[in-house]
Amino acid sequence: MIRPQDQSSRAVTLSTLSLSPTQCSDIGKLQEKFKDLFHDVQGLPPRRAVEHEIQLVGDSPLPNLGLYRTSVTESDEIKKQIQGLLEQGVIKPSCSPCGSPVLLVPKKDGGWRMCVDYRALNKITIKNRYPLPRIDDLLDQLHGARYFTKLDLKSGYHQVRIHDEDTWKTAFKTKQGLFEWLVMPFGLCNAPATFMRLMNEVLRPFLDDFVIVYLDDILIFSVTWEEHLHHIAQVLEVLRTNQLQLNGKKCEFGKQHLVYLGFIVGAGELKVDLEKVQVISQWPTPQTVTEVRSFIGACQYLRKFIRHFSQIAAPLHSLTKANQKFEWSRNHEESFQLLKRKITEAPVLALPNLQRPFEVEADASNYAMGAVLFQDGKPVAYHSEMFSGPVLNYPTYDKELYAMHQAVKHWRAYLLGKEVVVHSDHKPLQFLTTQSKLQQARHMKWMSYLQQFSIVIKYKKGATNKLADMLSRPPTPVNSALLVAMKIQPIVPSEYAKGYDTDADFNSAYAKLQQGKTSEFQLKDGLMYKGTQLCIPEDGDRLQWIREAHTSKVAGHFGVEKTLLNLRRYVYWPKMHLDVSRYIRGCVLCNTSKPSNRKLGLYLPLPVPTRPWESISMDFLGGLPKTKSGNDYLFVVVDRFSKMVILIPCKKTVTGEGAAKLFFQYIWKHFGLPTSIISDRDSRFLGHFWRSLWGMMDTRLKRSTAFHPQTDGQTEVVNRTMVHLLRGYNSKHPKTWDESLPYLQFAFNRAIHGSTLKSPFEVCLGYLPQSPFDLAFTMSDQPLRGKEEEEHVRAQKFLERVRKIHTEVEAQLKRSQQRYKARHDKHRVPCNFKEGDLVWLHLGKERLTGEGKKLKPIRYGPFKIIKQIGDNAFQLELPPYMHMYSVINAENLKLFEPSLLDDDPDEDIRLPSVDDLKIELEDPLLKDCILEQKVRETRHGKYEYFRIGSKGQLPSKSKWYIRDKATQEFPHLTI
Repeated sequence: MIRPQDQSSRAVTLSTLSLSPTQCSDIGKLQEKFKDLFHDVQGLPPRRAVEHEIQLVGDSPLPNLGLYRTSVTESDEIKKQIQGLLEQGVIKPSCSPCGSPVLLVPKKDGGWRMCVDYRALNKITIKNRYPLPRIDDLLDQLHGARYFTKLDLKSGYHQVRIHDEDTWKTAFKTKQGLFEWLVMPFGLCNAPATFMRLMNEVLRPFLDDFVIVYLDDILIFSVTWEEHLHHIAQVLEVLRTNQLQLNGKKCEFGKQHLVYLGFIVGAGELKVDLEKVQVISQWPTPQTVTEVRSFIGACQYLRKFIRHFSQIAAPLHSLTKANQKFEWSRNHEESFQLLKRKITEAPVLALPNLQRPFEVEADASNYAMGAVLFQDGKPVAYHSEMFSGPVLNYPTYDKELYAMHQAVKHWRAYLLGKEVVVHSDHKPLQFLTTQSKLQQARHMKWMSYLQQFSIVIKYKKGATNKLADMLSRPPTPVNSALLVAMKIQPIVPSEYAKGYDTDADFNSAYAKLQQGKTSEFQLKDGLMYKGTQLCIPEDGDRLQWIREAHTSKVAGHFGVEKTLLNLRRYVYWPKMHLDVSRYIRGCVLCNTSKPSNRKLGLYLPLPVPTRPWESISMDFLGGLPKTKSGNDYLFVVVDRFSKMVILIPCKKTVTGEGAAKLFFQYIWKHFGLPTSIISDRDSRFLGHFWRSLWGMMDTRLKRSTAFHPQTDGQTEVVNRTMVHLLRGYNSKHPKTWDESLPYLQFAFNRAIHGSTLKSPFEVCLGYLPQSPFDLAFTMSDQPLRGKEEEEHVRAQKFLERVRKIHTEVEAQLKRSQQRYKARHDKHRVPCNFKEGDLVWLHLGKERLTGEGKKLKPIRYGPFKIIKQIGDNAFQLELPPYMHMYSVINAENLKLFEPSLLDDDPDEDIRLPSVDDLKIELEDPLLKDCILEQKVRETRHGKYEYFRIGSKGQLPSKSKWYIRDKATQEFPHLTI
């Protein structure tokens, strides 16, 4: 258990106040209640909505780098760590076409951390722009809090799974072979974004209320002790629900001061953690420009604490300019040493109270400006900038006004909506707001920005405030391009005033204004305004306003919320949200280029079988090492009722005919033929011979709709289980895995299954086969059956028991399906398509060809629904040249709504061209392709021949064609 009052070994004193015995007891009870959260992480984390995905750029070549040379000691350490990761189940052997090398990095405790050099993979990875929070924004929320608890996740990245389709991309090379991660490792460029997204999703109900989080560092803050205990319990409960484990050694409970993100927080103050600045205080004198940049970069994190940061660092900045010769002078050394001393002696800053007013002091020198943000007489933050370009030549008045402008702009988030007192030692500035006319264009520009704040300028004699603060914070983005366009070409016709009288939305309010009555609206030059928003009547080109805010080149085709925010800066009319939403639903460019946020189609479970081996599922498990018998594939057959598994070793090259022979040898002779088979569309199942076989035996091969093999999932789950079992049974001798299959099959079929709550043996056979364990505990004095009991009576009892088992299993399977359906459908909506509807069709990148696939539309159409197949699949009327299976899952469809514009500029991008598509027939394995090519020479010349057929059919079914005939018969093939 974690002790709440463990003292930190840091150089600073975190708290002079210890918790009372009662408070220590309270924390101890919480830790005992949630002690399961502090166990070591074992095995794979659970499936969550957030998994790490790796999307690669176009057709970039995959990284395939050689091993780094390692010493004997390093090689032994890598081998040891690989074995540990295999035992944990977080990596597995890989057959990936790519591979990155590993290296060892020393840890603080003297050990080694194995890392993978993913630089080549990161270079071709599409970057995830999910934002990390600003640290200063997080710390601002802590004002007023008295108690703090810091939680740290145990191996946080390893608690996030890699998306199944992307694990091969994480492959790494060692002397022991090629492996791939099943959990998120360090070194992937998008790992922080994925982890931040997971944390925000898990802790969303508490964020900005009593929790802040930065990656795996969670901070809980409260005003009272009772409130703090309740907050801790809420957070721990949601972590338990999401099965996220904590690192007990790094968690701190119930502190009044603690270190968070390199700062000491507590008692409404913010201090520098001396352990963090120790590195800077011991920094050696830079010898190159690169070392200067590194030093300045290290100092930037703490510049908000340093007065005159820009001025002090100015000599060092001068060394980093282009074409500047590196010469370290006395001036540079003094700047270097002073900056280190200032950071070591950094003052205490007050945490801002966003409910109280602020004061700003600003000043300018010949070459720099600086400012300080105060609250209740205490400094909250410092800011400074070096002047450059034309600003260096401004007169004193302009520099002082510019300094005020930059300071207010930098702290806009604190100052907007509050009265702000700005102190300046330049006396003429106090008359700025009362001047009748501004002389300079830049004065008008700066003043127009300052007018959005409630500013009172006061003269402060002798103010010296050339201070330093954090890096300049950009102001809230404004669509300046749209604003400029509206100023240059105003679209405010005078006819609007005539429209108010007859407009149902504004006529009553307009009449009141004409009578001089008070209202939420105002009249200006005959036009109605709501605040600063111009009121647009119904006949006032509302559609054109929406088009300007959404469709124009400077608007960006953003979604409903951003388009509304764009519009509401300038105009107003009731129910604007409905108009904008309808407009965007019909926007062709948005429909064809943006993904959907909601998934269509509810989970449609397969019918529950009523007896064993009535319905089965099949799959092949690959990626296994070749054994002495030549086996490198595993044929997995699962009875969907009893969950019994039959494991059949085979070769990767097995044909459809060979798969059929295996089926007869291992399945048919014991269980007969099933009524239905669930399978993916692997070539072993979809060859012509295989299909003909099922047709003769009246077996229905269930097929998924195009691109969406949703009907096959059971064997994939079994496959993952088999991989874990095979690894456990064969970790020392992996090339003998086929010899362990009898043990695995017996163990799996004897274990209780979660869906049926019974073992497959018991469901299928009516009894549990004996194991050595059973024989060891068989009692010699078990009562014998009575002689009077007839054989047919015993048979009848056994039959009744089997029937009861089957009835219970069928009911349990239905309950399991209902639970899964509830989880699956939680974030989905039913599809309401019907025959005759027009829909957009999503085409994945596997259907597109050519360069720039990332920038091509993702949907095409509209296409007409001609038939509904079940609840979630629809047959579309597709052009013949698309050569694709016309039955599509609802998830890949989106209802078409016509554009509200008569002259939509994007009308021409609806249908894909032949050049955009990879021509495929209904089934990828049954499409025609060139199987072989040869040249025959005759006395009349050379002739090219092509053998054309499908990979899924027997070789005898393919034919040879001369070039001219092949081009004529198969125009979609590249010949």
